[in-house]
Amino acid sequence: MSILPRKKKSNIPHLLGYTCTICHRHFPYEEELLTCPVCGDTAILDIDYDYDIIRRHVSRESLGRDHTNSMWRYKAFLPLAERDFTSSLRVGWTPLYRSIRLEAELGLKALYIKDDGLNPTASLKDRASAVAVAKALELGYDTISCSSTGNAASSCAGNAAREGLKTVIFVPERAPQGKLAQMLAFGAHVVSVVGDYRETLIPPGRPSINTDGTTEMPASTLLWRKAKRQPRLRSPSSCISNRQTGSPCPSGTAAQSAAFTSDSAIFWRSA
Repeated sequence: MSILPRKKKSNIPHLLGYTCTICHRHFPYEEELLTCPVCGDTAILDIDYDYDIIRRHVSRESLGRDHTNSMWRYKAFLPLAERDFTSSLRVGWTPLYRSIRLEAELGLKALYIKDDGLNPTASLKDRASAVAVAKALELGYDTISCSSTGNAASSCAGNAAREGLKTVIFVPERAPQGKLAQMLAFGAHVVSVVGDYRETLIPPGRPSINTDGTTEMPASTLLWRKAKRQPRLRSPSSCISNRQTGSPCPSGTAAQSAAFTSDSAIFWRSA
């Protein structure tokens, strides 16, 4: 099991640390701690918040005065440093529709349906993607990689494009053509993986080029798909530079550095 080297601690006051969802151990908050150092790569870390600090800045009255008609109205409850989020897409604040006939059929006093199809990429996934993109900007990354069957990938690509970030998207071969078109329209580098969704999560190694022109990775074969005028697709093991340093990756390698959504969004930067 490989353990990511410890990074500097966060200066975000309302973040206390992490709790492993498997062993329930607690860890101090560090910017790029991805998974539980004890349980390994399959163990997700929940973020622990200091609600006493949040309570000093947020109340029912302050929310009532806040006319930010997006999810950023609740930025105090997100794992992000304080800044202006107006440059991002307007995610959230989607309408609730009362379902009168269905609530009567079910015998409910009231039933409301949330229409998250009105988010920028027509998916509820925009909520997580917006946070992931904001965190990437906060940490100085210039590229996000994501593995998804469709909605999360197009959402990641769209939100990243808005902020000028590059995206490398891994999708299973059965991904809907409409979603692939949406990702490419957002400028994503799309990699179709022969296999199911689990195959897209296999850490990539160094690719080899087959005689038929396909690119093969250890444990799975990747077929590059390009749109017209789309830049040449690169393997995730090729160099993607860091926005902060601008330094190239030595020997064409890249370090897998941080993940912030449940759909395997990964930030890449120079090793």
